[in-house]
Amino acid sequence: MDAVEYAYRELEKSIQKATIKSKGFSAVERNLSNTTKIQDQCKMKITPVVSNLSASTRALKVAVKGRFGQKLTRLIKKEVASLTDF
Repeated sequence: MDAVEYAYRELEKSIQKATIKSKGFSAVERNLSNTTKIQDQCKMKITPVVSNLSASTRALKVAVKGRFGQKLTRLIKKEVASLTDF
């Protein structure tokens, strides 16, 4: 009887290990899916912001002259680049 009980316990352990692995794989897949979904949502929300900043840059070039205007334009271009890379 001891051999049967031992085999039964080993089978239970194997089933528990398989269950834990499958739950882990499921969690990883869910995390990857959520990450992809969030990245897509960010891209959708960043696109209008980038286009508005680009339009603002063009308007500022005309409205603000001198070094301040140049610095402001450079700063906005950097922000647009960082948002595009985001």
